[in-house]
Amino acid sequence: REGGALTEVACWAHARRKIHDVYISSKSTTAEEALKRISELYAIEDEIRGLPESERLAARQQRSKALLTSLHEWMVEKNGTLSKKSRLGEAFSYVLNQWDALCYYSDDGLAEADNNTAERALRAVC
Repeated sequence: REGGALTEVACWAHARRKIHDVYISSKSTTAEEALKRISELYAIEDEIRGLPESERLAARQQRSKALLTSLHEWMVEKNGTLSKKSRLGEAFSYVLNQWDALCYYSDDGLAEADNNTAERALRAVC
């Protein structure tokens, strides 16, 4: 929240899962490359987990931002060659339509790249 306004934040795990499902069923090299690039973002998150907010933000600004920019440019290029009705085209369109919300975490040292922790906690309650 900034000034009482809500900010949309999307979950990389959900975005990744859409691409992963396509890869499992088709072994698409494009899906595989997308998963590799997303895993690089998660590797950074693994390294900075537990660090103070300011250090997490600095690492994201220095390392994640460039990967996100590269991933976005690559996905836009690849998406232009995919059928919008294909499963991979739908997955890429989903990610690109959610892009700003997916990238919010890279500008906030407290935010998480996904909501897996919250979902696991809810499963324990339900």
